[in-house]
Amino acid sequence: MLSMKRIIVVFCLLFASVYSDQDPFYLGSTLYAPYMTSPTEPLYSLVMQREFNIAVAENEMKFSGVHGGGQTIYDFSRADAIATLAMQNGMKMRGHTLVWHHAIPSWLSQGNYTSVQLAQILVDHITTVIQHYSQKYPGLILAWDVVNEAYNVERGYLNEQAALIAAGKDPTDPANIKSPRTIWSKIGQFDAAGNPISTWDPLRDYVRLAFRTARAADPNVKLFYNDYSNEGISTGSTGNYNFVKGLVGEGVPIDGVGMQYHLLLNKPTDVNNYSQSTLLSNLQRYAALGLDIHITELDVRIPTSDATGFIPTTPDLLAAQTQVFANVAATCAQTPACKALLCWGFTYAHSWIPASFAFFGAATPFDQNYVPTPGYLALQKGLLLRKKCCF
Repeated sequence: MLSMKRIIVVFCLLFASVYSDQDPFYLGSTLYAPYMTSPTEPLYSLVMQREFNIAVAENEMKFSGVHGGGQTIYDFSRADAIATLAMQNGMKMRGHTLVWHHAIPSWLSQGNYTSVQLAQILVDHITTVIQHYSQKYPGLILAWDVVNEAYNVERGYLNEQAALIAAGKDPTDPANIKSPRTIWSKIGQFDAAGNPISTWDPLRDYVRLAFRTARAADPNVKLFYNDYSNEGISTGSTGNYNFVKGLVGEGVPIDGVGMQYHLLLNKPTDVNNYSQSTLLSNLQRYAALGLDIHITELDVRIPTSDATGFIPTTPDLLAAQTQVFANVAATCAQTPACKALLCWGFTYAHSWIPASFAFFGAATPFDQNYVPTPGYLALQKGLLLRKKCCF
């Protein structure tokens, strides 16, 4: 019988055949530095090093992760630990994320800053973070998620506003607003004298500023817009597409789009929501804009019979999940513009899903014992299509 270590080595050699220096494709996952160096987690480190050539920090590079202590205080220690481990293991990284509506520290959310002051804070943050990594770890960051989830946050706010008005409720009452705008939406609303700016766009003004600032900070790194509800052709994904298309059309320096792909199977027939044709049509329209595509946060959650999220409720659900993994990998492989695929966690043992969705989980390519799942094999088989169709 093969040992656990031998099993993992065999499987990782299969994954290694997917990419090469001449045919760069990036396969990766979130990385958590304490597990990489923990003597009680030897398989975590082994799998990361042997299976993946790109990593992303789950939380450590977000605003509060590096800039939580005050307006002029930066602490890169936790994020740098991940960057150092990645570099030592020959990996690239995706920088995640510079601008988001979450991970806002209290000094910022409670600071009562003006529109102009917020713009300067954003510029300082983006410039400082990007230049820190371009100077200390040259070549490590393959791409930055410059802005995360802007379109969907604004869409949620506008939909809620419309529903409050229809119900006869005050849409300006904070008690009624469950989906507020991001703090960054105030940028561009007023000038330095406090006068309203008639052209203020609460969605696009801060996004434009973020990307232009990022490009000035590093002319060479790839700049991405990252969002969810972007898997196939739907109202949400079309809104995302039109948002990005409009920004690209006006010259905002967006190099690529990140597809989050936090996918859900409540029942086996839900596999039809993620058919190859549905997924492929969405990737192709972004590719037609000349953009790179990264699948940035893949997981496929299914119902489990245990609260830890380790045991799928039925074999049929696991089979449907395997097909979804296969479809995602195949559509990426068949789209030359799709240059990276990252899972949001690679083992059941350290997945965010069970704590966020009760009795859901089993969403990653490795189980809690780091044994490859059927989804692992499906990803590997699907990505091998890249060798046959695209180069």
